Amino acid sequence: MSETGWIVEAGRRLLANRTPVVARLGRRCAALSRHALTVALVVGLVSMTPGAGVRVRAQGQATPLQQTVVELDALMERLVALRSGIDRREFDLDALALDLAFEDPEAITAWVRANIAFQPYEGLLRGAVGTLRTRGGNALDQAVLLATLLNDAGYDAVIARGALDEADARALVRAMRPAPLPELDVEQRDALLAIADDLVALSQSTAERAGLDASVVEAAATFEALTREELVATSEALAGTLRARLDESGIALGLDADEDALVLEARDYYWVEYAAAGEQRAAHPAFPTDAGPTTLPEARERLEGTVPDDVQHKLRVQVSIEQRLGSDLVATELLSWERPIALLVGLEITYANAPLNASTWGAVEEFGTVLRERPIYVPVFDGAPAGDKVFDTDGTVVPAEAAANQAAGVFREVGRAFEDTGGALGGLGRSADAPAEDVRALTAQWIDYTLIAPDGTERAYRRTVLDRLGADARAAGDTSVPLDPDAYGPLTMFQTFVVGVGAFVPAYVADRLIGALLASRPHYEAIAEQASEPRPDAEMAADEKDHLATLEPLML
Repeated sequence: MSETGWIVEAGRRLLANRTPVVARLGRRCAALSRHALTVALVVGLVSMTPGAGVRVRAQGQATPLQQTVVELDALMERLVALRSGIDRREFDLDALALDLAFEDPEAITAWVRANIAFQPYEGLLRGAVGTLRTRGGNALDQAVLLATLLNDAGYDAVIARGALDEADARALVRAMRPAPLPELDVEQRDALLAIADDLVALSQSTAERAGLDASVVEAAATFEALTREELVATSEALAGTLRARLDESGIALGLDADEDALVLEARDYYWVEYAAAGEQRAAHPAFPTDAGPTTLPEARERLEGTVPDDVQHKLRVQVSIEQRLGSDLVATELLSWERPIALLVGLEITYANAPLNASTWGAVEEFGTVLRERPIYVPVFDGAPAGDKVFDTDGTVVPAEAAANQAAGVFREVGRAFEDTGGALGGLGRSADAPAEDVRALTAQWIDYTLIAPDGTERAYRRTVLDRLGADARAAGDTSVPLDPDAYGPLTMFQTFVVGVGAFVPAYVADRLIGALLASRPHYEAIAEQASEPRPDAEMAADEKDHLATLEPLML
């Protein structure tokens, strides 16, 4: 999921609270963040123009830009102050560990038992951080959280694994409860809502100073609040639809239908053993009472420092491109990356195709030229070049080492050799007179996200980055490619995702929303510069007018 998508999702989760104030807060913050972050790419391109940046007059009356920057500074300071008041112990593992560092083991165990709900599933999914932020987890995830807190407090803790008897496993399953998500402080909600209102007002005043169309300005402030009744009605309608679909499929819901399967999962049980007062003790955070299971299981395995690979949920990310050779479509994998999901909670990971000649980019008008020159693209994953292959807009793939050589012109010749001989062209099903672009072309790029369960079961989801053929043409077997160089624009977009493992505590969502608004400051400032200091048409280059026209729908 992209950062924009994450913010929208965060707003939706805030809406799940049952107060109209939070509903307004969720919609406004989601909308503000969405607009602010949507303009990031466009503003980034604008800032490539030589001399781009904040221009401030040295004397005389404050310019509209200066007025906007002063107001923006004040809003950012309020956001920083608001963020500092959020109780980070609710979602920050280090802050919680510091708070519990001087407690005895029983008090630390009691905190986990009281604040983390038991939720049965297989294997390690959330880890210590995800379990804290979602306030729920199975016996393994709860044991990982407790062992982390105990070790941070100076106790020598390990995780033990054994088999519960059926009666204890059934009792544990029947003790399931909703995750106890603490609500955000009302004053903090109101303060964040007020800042959201003021950001809307600042956007309106900036647009008015720039003389933007009134309808655009008015649209920025149209964030209607959902009432509790509307939210409940919408949720009930959706639930009804889901029940109907499940009934049609013969799928039964309810504890009775699943209890035996859940009991079987719960029998694979984990707890924590630690040393205190010169003796070894056991802690069972998943059970609702200090007593733990009635029959203590025998430890058949102890985990010290690491969790076995075969009990971890994982995420695999694969990036591929597709090339048309004659009438054939050939797919090539550029990179494959796999990590345990428990290590990814809260992290934003981005994939991008970086042109090797990106350093030559100057003014924005050169952007289209760069694409038309068919640059060599380097896969960049999590901020660093990844994989061992690079590609160009002909769809030709070569080892990264070959493309990095200064004689990178050879790169294109590797693929174009197919078109330089009549025999090769004939083999491709094309005549010798066919243009090179019609014989060989990049047709698609996609990213596959695969969730891998501990038992090896996989669920894959595909995100299409580029598709020059389209679903209808593919279904019809039409592999012709339109020769439009602008079609490669999507290759330059960032693809950002985060892993969701449950509903997060509202304090964490609010912290991320505030962080996104703070990070959007340069974008607001760049937009304000473009909007607040319009120059006479005679002094404004045609390409600059086009840039402003592009920004106008996104400014607010």
